[in-house]
Amino acid sequence: MAAPAVVSRPPRLTKKWEPQRWEPIYEQFVALSCIGYSNKYIADLFKYTPVHISNVLNSKQGKKLKALILERLRSTVTSTIDKRLEDIADKTVERLTNLVNDDELFDKSPFAVVDRGIAVLKGLSHLKPDDTRSPLNINKALILSDAAASTLARAMEKSDRAKEIRARDTEHAEPAELIDEG
Repeated sequence: MAAPAVVSRPPRLTKKWEPQRWEPIYEQFVALSCIGYSNKYIADLFKYTPVHISNVLNSKQGKKLKALILERLRSTVTSTIDKRLEDIADKTVERLTNLVNDDELFDKSPFAVVDRGIAVLKGLSHLKPDDTRSPLNINKALILSDAAASTLARAMEKSDRAKEIRARDTEHAEPAELIDEG
């Protein structure tokens, strides 16, 4: 099977358009293009043709300016986002500090204040976040969720019951029976 014939383009008869003089309005064309406006929109706005707008944008100066504008936009957006996140973090820390230091709120709702403090400590990796069934260890204190506390209470009841049954059975057992069970 033969390869399809490639139609070659004739060489360009004219030089690529470049402005003789860079006009300040061209910078507006490039800026609007950088933020996403179409050539048609820019042409209608400034009463030029879309082809002229395209020529300006594709000129050497237009391409350089576009690259510079986009680079600055990216760095500005990145630094703005970083700054905003830093501001949010600062405000959050300030509000959490106020919350934890509010004795009146603590008197009204101590568990809510402690819960928020534990969430902060987990977020800072000072406490390992576990699922709700696992206990949370803080020095010698053991903090359990309701589900974990209920499970532990049932287990302790069953353990006590097993001890009672075992004690009763060993009172009546023969010495040989105790050795076999052991």
